[in-house]
Amino acid sequence: MTDLQIIHGRLQEAAYKVTDNFCYSCYKVVEGDHCPDCGSDDFMRHLSGVGVEYGTEWVIEHLITTRLTPVDGEEQFEELLDECYPEVKVGNIV
Repeated sequence: MTDLQIIHGRLQEAAYKVTDNFCYSCYKVVEGDHCPDCGSDDFMRHLSGVGVEYGTEWVIEHLITTRLTPVDGEEQFEELLDECYPEVKVGNIV
């Protein structure tokens, strides 16, 4: 199993933890493996305040965009250059 597969698996676990089963036929959140009203086990995922949809990819995308800070690649590159090539002072010239 690759690192990417492990990370994706953990993100799916997190997506299932923060969402609920949602029966679209009855249009309600359901606890357990079957809807008590219609008996369906074909559930959507419900994320409170966001919506409902099949699968977990949309939940993972939502978690990443709302809970993580984007990386500023340009700033990191400048810091790397500063670390690798410090300023050189020759006389009074920098």
